Amino acid sequence: DKDEIIWQTHPRSKLYKALLQLKRKNSALWNGVFGGDLNRITTTNDQNIFAFVRQKGDDKVCGIFNLSQSERTFTLTDSGYIGIYRDVSNDSTVSLTKNYEIILPAWGYKVFEKNQVVGEVSSKGLPPQTFQLSQNYPNPFNPSTRINYSIPQSGNVTLKVFNLLGQEVATLVNMEQNVGNYVATFNGAKLSSGVYFYRLEAGSFVQIKKMMFLK
Repeated sequence: DKDEIIWQTHPRSKLYKALLQLKRKNSALWNGVFGGDLNRITTTNDQNIFAFVRQKGDDKVCGIFNLSQSERTFTLTDSGYIGIYRDVSNDSTVSLTKNYEIILPAWGYKVFEKNQVVGEVSSKGLPPQTFQLSQNYPNPFNPSTRINYSIPQSGNVTLKVFNLLGQEVATLVNMEQNVGNYVATFNGAKLSSGVYFYRLEAGSFVQIKKMMFLK
C-alpha cells in the first residue's frame, strides 16, 4: 500500500532545520571516523548536567544539557570547551571562558559551534595591519549573512546591527578580541525586509556599512 506523508506545520520545525543544517555543515558531528570524538565536559553539577565537546580539525561543537526538571546554575570546570562560538539558537557570538557559569531552565540546553574561522584568527596570511570592516556576503541576504572584519590590535570590540530608525536590533560581538581576522554571522529571520546598518567599534575606530535583507 502507498503510505503518503501528510505534510503539515510542526511547532519545532525551525529547531529540526537548524540541527540538521548544523550536522551537515560541521564535520565534528559527522558519523563514525569522519566526525570528531565526544569528550565529556566536567561541571559543578554532573549529576544533572551533561556537557560535551566534539572537534574535527577547525570544526567544533559544544553541547550543554540540563537533564532535570528544575532550573540549574552551574560552572564548566575543565578547559576543553574554551573558545569563541556561534550560539546555534540565536546566531549570536559567545565567548566561553574558563570557569564559565551557565543558568539553564528545566530540560534546557545550549548548543555552540565553531566552523572554519568563525570567531577565530584566520590561519592564512599575516596578521592584519589596519582595521577593516568588509561588506557582508551575501548581500542582499535571506535570512543570514556573514560579516568579515580585521583587528590590528587587541582590545574591546563591538559589532552591532541597527534598523533605519537607528534602533539596535542585534549585538553580534561585544568582547575583548586579539589581533586577527574574524567572521560574524547575522540572522534576520525574525526581522522585516529592508535596509539595515552594521557598525564596528574597536578603540577609536568606528565604521558603518549598509546591507539589504529581502525575504
